[in-house]
This record gives sequence, C-alpha cells and structure tokens, in this order.
Amino acid sequence: MFEFVHFALTTSTITVPDDYSTIQAAVNVANPGDTIYVRSGNYSESVVLNKTLTLIGESPESTLIKSTQENLVAVLITADNVILNGFTMHALTPFPNPMNYAPVLVVTGSYNNVSGNIITNGRITVYLEGSYNLFVNNTVIGGVFVGVSVWEASDSLIDSNVISYCGYGLAVDSSSNITIVRNNIIENSRGIASFDVYNLGVRIFHNNLMNNSIRAEGSFDNTTQIALDDGYPSGGNYWSDCAGIDAFQGPNQKYGVVPGSDGFWDQGAVVGWVGELGWAGEDHFPFTKPYPWAVHDLGVSFVGVVYPVAHYFYPFVYGPKVVVGQGFSQHLDVFVMNYGSSSEVFNLTVYADTSIIGEFSNVVLDARNSTILEFSWNTSGIEMGNYTVSALVDPVSGESDVSDNNYAIEQMISVPGDINGDTKVDMRDIGFVASKFSFLPSYTGWNPNHDINDDGKIDMFDIGTAARHFMEHYP
Repeated sequence: MFEFVHFALTTSTITVPDDYSTIQAAVNVANPGDTIYVRSGNYSESVVLNKTLTLIGESPESTLIKSTQENLVAVLITADNVILNGFTMHALTPFPNPMNYAPVLVVTGSYNNVSGNIITNGRITVYLEGSYNLFVNNTVIGGVFVGVSVWEASDSLIDSNVISYCGYGLAVDSSSNITIVRNNIIENSRGIASFDVYNLGVRIFHNNLMNNSIRAEGSFDNTTQIALDDGYPSGGNYWSDCAGIDAFQGPNQKYGVVPGSDGFWDQGAVVGWVGELGWAGEDHFPFTKPYPWAVHDLGVSFVGVVYPVAHYFYPFVYGPKVVVGQGFSQHLDVFVMNYGSSSEVFNLTVYADTSIIGEFSNVVLDARNSTILEFSWNTSGIEMGNYTVSALVDPVSGESDVSDNNYAIEQMISVPGDINGDTKVDMRDIGFVASKFSFLPSYTGWNPNHDINDDGKIDMFDIGTAARHFMEHYP
C-alpha cells in the first residue's frame, strides 16, 4: 500500500546547530534525499519541509520545535517522501485566543512518514491531508478542537498513537481508504468523530477508546463509509463505556447461537448518532478489555446457566438464579477465557462466601479460546440467607492482569417457592410460577427463578413445590 522513493544519488547529513543554527536554514540548503539531524534544544521557529528530506531529532523529550506566532504552524510538510521523527512540537503558549491558532503539524504532501513525536497544544493539533501517509507511534496531547484531523486524505495509515486531552480525539472528514488501528484515544471530550457523510472506506479497529466523555460523534454508516470492526475473529475496538455479557462466540454471537466466550461483548457497540446529521454505526465485535492482550492472561468472563441444544433449536444462556430454594441444587456454568497467545493449564475454585463449593484442577485451555466448566451447588443443609458466589481462576505464570480472574454473583438461599426473594412464600409466588406454566428457556419471559428444581422447564412440580411451602418464611 505504501511505497516510498529511495534516492540513489549521494546524500549527506546536516547537523543542527553544528552546521546551521536553525532547522529551517538547514532545510533551505539541503538537497532532496539529505538527512538533517537536530541535537537536543529549543528551536523557536516554524519549519517548512518543501523537499524530500529526513528530519531526525535527538530525542522527542529534549528536542522542541515551537511556533513563534499564533497563526504559524510548528512544522508544515508540503513535499513527498519526508521522514519526521524524534521531536516535540507545540504551539506558541500561553495563547489568549486558542481559536485563532494554526495547527501544530500540517501534512499536505504524500508518502510521508511521521513517527515517534510528541505534538501538543494546538487548536487542531495535527492536520493530515495528502495520500499514502504514515502517522505512527506519536503522542498527541491537548487539541483545543481536534487532536488529529484527517481532511480530504486518502490511502493513509494512523497507527499506534496516543491521543489524549483533546476536544475531539480524532476526526475524519471527506477522506477515503484510511486505516485507523492500534491507537489509544484517551480522556477526550469525544473519542472519534466523522463530520462528513462522504467518508469512504475508512477502517477503525483494534483501538482503545477509554474514558472519553462521549465515545463518538457524527455519521458512521457501516455500509459504505466507516467499518468500525475488522470482522470476526479479528474484532473491533475497546470502548471503556461499553459493557454487557460475553457468553456467546462466533460471527453471529449477538443472536446467541454458540455458547462460549471470545473476548467480545455479545451485543456490539452503537457508535455515532441517528438523525439529521448522520447515521449511527456499529462495532459488531467490541473487545471486553483493552487490546492487545498479553501473552498470559486468563479471565472468568461469565457465570450463568446454559440450557443445552438437545431441547431447543440452539442453546440458551441466562444469568443464574437470584433465589435458590433450600435443599435444591443450583446448576452453574463458569465461562473461562484465555485471552493470551499461549496455551495454559489452570485451577479454578468456586466459593459461597468463604466456603468452597466447587473445584477444578489442571484444566487445559488453548490460546484465544474459552471453556465452560459445569458444577452444581447442593444447598441441602445450607443456612438460608444471602451469599456471594464467586469463581476464582488462579493466576498463571507470567500473568499480570488479574483484575478479571474473579467473577462474583449474588444469590439468596430461601424457602422453596420464594420466587421474588422476600423470604416467604405467598400467593404472589404461586401466581408467578403458575403464570409461566409450560414455559421453556426459549420462551420470551423465561425466568430461571420460576424453575424451582432447575430442570429447564416450568411444570406442575414447580407449582406443587411452591404450594407445599405456602405461608412458610424465614426467619
């Protein structure tokens, strides 16, 4: 996709300030294909790169290009095949009226490579036009209006940047064939924006959008404009304000076909708005945790009940009962996901408060795969009351993220037939069960609390059990 020109002619390296005191003076005398190396220091100037050059700073932490006027950029690239690396660039500060300020970095040429820079404090901090440009591994901080604006650009890659503390983190307008991947877009007023319905072939995936006040704004028409995921199993993006359950897997997981976790929220993530100003799009496979995942990383992704395919056209997965009748068994399925790229052998323990009610040892789980561990909690002799049931997978060697190694649910052990958890059985409970007579998990309105004996159907046994315990209560 990206093809850069290599010069066969003899090239030279110019060092600033050794050979010339300013960067622009070095640019003016350089020949196409030359390299300009800039030592650490503060350079108060606006640099125009109007020829094919490699401009390298000694270190982005110590090599600063700062514009000298509010209406001048720090760096303007109008040529093709320019490499810009190793600088901090920012606008003139403090600025009394930020809306008057030019962008800090503007790229209008093509086949340019901008990487490894820190770019800060602009109205629009970075402005990208042109074609076949690379904007990679940069840090963009503090765009009053937009951090990175992609305007009338094409066939370009925005990859592995950190964009934070901006009005809009990243905005795309009137552009085509733009790939936006592996960026961390963090703590902006709005994460991403599509201001124009004429974007075409824009792909946004494998980014982490975290702690933005609004995840996205604008028009995200998946059919022609913007793809918000890379399909299955590659996946979409991580949105820190998106949550749900991860109980199904496969390309049709939102319809609940194949039980099992895969690291994507089952119901997707709606992005953008619907109405006069645009259309909402959908990330069909949003990640459940920031991406990329580590080499070693296990998590308990869900605890619920899988009703098997033998009874229905396809399995049904529900959350567990909230109320369990004393003396009856509670069937639970624990979903464990291996997010890592290495096969693992793990142990898992299930607790009711601090008492062990289930154990699994030496379970083998392949990389990027999940398993469902089944067990039953026999509540005979268990004191009535509220319990925290938690499934804890032991960390494996090399695992650093253990925040999701534990999954906890709240359950009540009560009088058999207490459906609503008010610690007694009355006519309301009997009415609840009777109203669902003959229900199966495939029916709309199924509630596992009504299935007192946990056999996957509501029948006369459930009604009779509630009737036999009529008027019983605790304490």
